[in-house]
Amino acid sequence: MKKIALPQQNLEALYGAHDANLKHIEALLNVSIRTQGDELIVEGARNDEQRATQIFEQLANLMQEGYSFSNGDVKTAAQLLADNPTLDLREYFQKDGRPAPPGTKRAE
Repeated sequence: MKKIALPQQNLEALYGAHDANLKHIEALLNVSIRTQGDELIVEGARNDEQRATQIFEQLANLMQEGYSFSNGDVKTAAQLLADNPTLDLREYFQKDGRPAPPGTKRAE
């Protein structure tokens, strides 16, 4: 079991509507996530718990640096880190260098 403390501001965006983001991460990593105020409790296989912790720690760091998540960002971040655990989300979510969402083209 892992406990993860999160910043109190903007938890709704992190959790998602009806905890949809948490449910997505549960399914993606095969873990169980419970909330206790601004703290998450993650249970699962040790490796899966560590991956979930990494996701939430990076998301929390971005929030503390002032990043506001838009719809879909948390799910995207979780998928990116599940596919590549060494990824730094800061690089992906930088405002000026942020890649266009899949299926869209960026104006040139």
